[in-house]
Amino acid sequence: MMRRLQNVPEQHVTSARRQKAQSASPRVALFALDERLHRAQRSLLKAFGYQVIDCDSFPDLLNLDSNKVDCISVDLYGVGMSPAQCLEKIRGAGLDLSVILLSGELHPAAEWDDDVASSGGGSAYLLLQPVDIELYLTTLRSLTTPS
Repeated sequence: MMRRLQNVPEQHVTSARRQKAQSASPRVALFALDERLHRAQRSLLKAFGYQVIDCDSFPDLLNLDSNKVDCISVDLYGVGMSPAQCLEKIRGAGLDLSVILLSGELHPAAEWDDDVASSGGGSAYLLLQPVDIELYLTTLRSLTTPS
């Protein structure tokens, strides 16, 4: 038997729906040293329904609570590491999450080991810049959509 709720103001119902929708949105931790790139990525992710967790520095990213994040997106510019080194640092910090690394440099294939990329609790992808937006979003969806 269903009961109809009475005397519940519409604003509370709308607010509850909004909260539920927000909590169901995938949470992406974002680090990009270039402020323009960071803002652009942030706007793109929010426009497609992602919750963005801003990281002001790479150490801030390494201190994330992995229970509060679904995926990590890192622009390697300014990190001072190769993709493999960056991924190793992320995994070493206990963040067994899926990771998207963005790089403007072509790194030798020997530095990107698929076994290392798939180790830990999530997959890792290296996308070379300029990154096609559709490729970025497709990769992100594949990492944040429950199977």
